[in-house]
Amino acid sequence: MSEEYRPSPPFIVVGAVADGNATAIMSGTVLALNAVGAQLASSQEEHSVTLVSPDAGPVILRCIFDERTESHVGAEIWVSGDLLGGPLWIELEPDEIAERERIREFVRGAFLSSCDRVRPIFAGVGVEWTVVPPRKLEWEGVWLPGDLFWSSELDEVDPTLAPDLATIYGRPGRAFSHGALIETGGVLDADAKPPAQPLAAGRAAAKRLARVLAKPISS
Repeated sequence: MSEEYRPSPPFIVVGAVADGNATAIMSGTVLALNAVGAQLASSQEEHSVTLVSPDAGPVILRCIFDERTESHVGAEIWVSGDLLGGPLWIELEPDEIAERERIREFVRGAFLSSCDRVRPIFAGVGVEWTVVPPRKLEWEGVWLPGDLFWSSELDEVDPTLAPDLATIYGRPGRAFSHGALIETGGVLDADAKPPAQPLAAGRAAAKRLARVLAKPISS
């Protein structure tokens, strides 16, 4: 792939785990990205496609779970994070700040559009985050980002999930798409206050979500 069509690190990752097959999830996510202005930049490979956004530049979409061994499909959208994902202490020029906010708006729109179309079980936005199958959420070192979405079906299965996640992250969720969203990661909401120990919170959230995902979820 040409360097012109590669996002630059650190990557902002919009990730989701959903029921369905990889083809349907890929198609739905491409349409979600089209809805926020991203257009195909290359032919689609088996489980990967490159798009370009006028606001965020090159965007890579890929499905990452093997359907032969997993009951869900994971999808990741990679966006350049050299501005939006960079350290807060770096002083930016006015044009860089404006560009950073355009990227933030694209990420927000892509996240909402993807949740609306794909209807994930859970999803999130994080810097250098890697989406994992539900069965791996309890593994040592696995974490969830501070910008975390979960479906209303999970609240129906376990009504204590929302208050537990609010305690973990120090902020309650709000209605978002067909579920709820907590914003403490600093990507979706620039003014969000992060947990005192973000990585520890992300690991605790992963284990808490694993508990509810181990229960049967009605379709």
